[in-house]
Amino acid sequence: ATNPKVTVAIAEPLGAETNLVLKAGDLTLRARTPGFDPRAAGAEVNVSLEGARFHVFDTDERGARLAGHGGHA
Repeated sequence: ATNPKVTVAIAEPLGAETNLVLKAGDLTLRARTPGFDPRAAGAEVNVSLEGARFHVFDTDERGARLAGHGGHA
């Protein structure tokens, strides 16, 4: 399977890690990468959730975490 490409909307380097906001159409992903990741807004990156830890949240105003969704490291 191929890894989909997404666009970096925001990169926030925090020293030990970098938080990224990624966009793919109407889908918004937030990712944490280790270390300093100097990606520019508008850059395309590949995403893989295989083996990753992730959480899924409802899109309503509460944004509650959806039980039974997400990966484990």
